[in-house]
Parts: sequence; structure tokens; C-alpha cells
Amino acid sequence: MPIGQNLNALTMGSRIAAAVALTPPLSVAPPAIPPGAAPPVPSAPPPTAMASVDPFGTMTRSRIPFMPAGTTLPSVPLTPQIAPQPVLQSPVTTLARGAVAQLSSMDGATMAEAIRTVSNQRLTGDALMDYLERKVRIGEVLGNRAAEWSDTTKADFAGQSGAFQMTPDRPDIMDAIVSIAILNDRNLEADIRGENSKETTADDLLKNRRIVWQSPPAGTVLTPPYIVVIAVEYQEVATAEAVVSSIRDQLGDYQGFKLPKSAIQKL
Repeated sequence: MPIGQNLNALTMGSRIAAAVALTPPLSVAPPAIPPGAAPPVPSAPPPTAMASVDPFGTMTRSRIPFMPAGTTLPSVPLTPQIAPQPVLQSPVTTLARGAVAQLSSMDGATMAEAIRTVSNQRLTGDALMDYLERKVRIGEVLGNRAAEWSDTTKADFAGQSGAFQMTPDRPDIMDAIVSIAILNDRNLEADIRGENSKETTADDLLKNRRIVWQSPPAGTVLTPPYIVVIAVEYQEVATAEAVVSSIRDQLGDYQGFKLPKSAIQKL
């Protein structure tokens, strides 16, 4: 039931309860007792039932009887809401290193065919990843070899109306295209730095800081009392830059594409 309907039911129930509480009991004459007969023993009224209203829909509607004062109601077990498990993604650093290794191990003919297939779509290197994200299930493509893709993903990638009109039985070329897309992603270096940079602590900002903004600006003549507000930053970039360099130094340029230097030598 929608939340609005539940809340409406709760409001109506409150009105009904209030009306019952404010309505005086009817005066009914007790039945006549025959001479010599014992007065009847009054019987306990049956328990009145109340419909429980749950505006958030977390438990099933039930009917719980009123109980005498001092009675402890049992807890109503709620069905836990199981959150969906997040999709695990490979770190960009791992993807980049795997792309370098894969392209370096390929033969020149396969590399040339992969570059020709991409060029037929009139795609530049830095636009290739964006193109793949629009055309295919990018998580499946980046997380698995082409031979392991579902039939739907293979059709989206290599079908006649897919991202690349190519022979669908060439997973080696598909893998090469994906690796080229990874190494030419315009956000590759920034993502690698982000993965390999440690979190900044308050002590880092005190000991190793760089002023990036201040107010009032430098050169302003100040008259006491005054307050100068500054913004500082600190980031340990040595480790991240070393990882970026270890990947970038292996790449060269070939017809506008960043490729491993060892792969370029085979073309």
C-alpha cells in the first residue's frame, strides 16, 4: 500500500477512536430479575481488535487485541531489508598495467587490425572509452576477456549494428581495442593518482602545507585588528607520481594512439 494511503488510514483511525471516546454510552435498562433468582454474573467483554498501521510498510498488517495494563507486548519481528551488494570494479592501476602487458604480447597484425577497426569509426584515442561506455556494458567489458562476454555484449560490441562492425569470432581484436581504450582514457593519469595517494591528515596540513588561497589578498594594507583567512593543502604525491610514471614511460604515440613502445615496434 502506498505511504499516502497508510497515513490516510492512520488519520481516519485516529478520528474514529476520538469519536468513540467522546460518545457517551447508551443508557440501557438492565433486564428484570425474577424473585428468588441470583443476579447474573457479568461476563468479561470480548477483546477489542485494533488494526496496526505501518506508514513505512516494513511489516505486515495484523490485528493485535487490547491487553490489560501491565502486559508486555511481544516484539514484532521485522524482515530485514537486504541491501544490494555493490559491483566490484578492478582498480584503474591494475587495468592499465594489464593493458600494457596484453598489447605488448600481441603480434603486429592483430594490433594493426585493432587500430584499423577503431579508425574506421573515426574515433580518436581519447574518445574511445567514452564511445565504449555508450555502446556496451562497460563493467563486463573491462572486467573480463572478450571470450567470456555474454552473447548480448558481444553483439553490442561486434555485431552489424554494434559499436564496431567486425568479425565476431575475433576476441583477440576485441581485447586489443579495450586495452587501447584503457591506455588512451583522458582520465587515466588522474584516476591512477587518486588510487595511489594516501589520505591527508591534520598533521600533514600543519607540517607540509601549501597556501592555495587567502583573504584579503597579498599586498593589502591591513589596520589592526584584522583577520587573515588562508586555505592550505597537502598531498603526498611521490608514490602516486611514481606509479603514473611507471606506466606512462612505457607508452609511445602511434597515429594518435598511446600504445606500449614494445607494441609499436611490431607495427
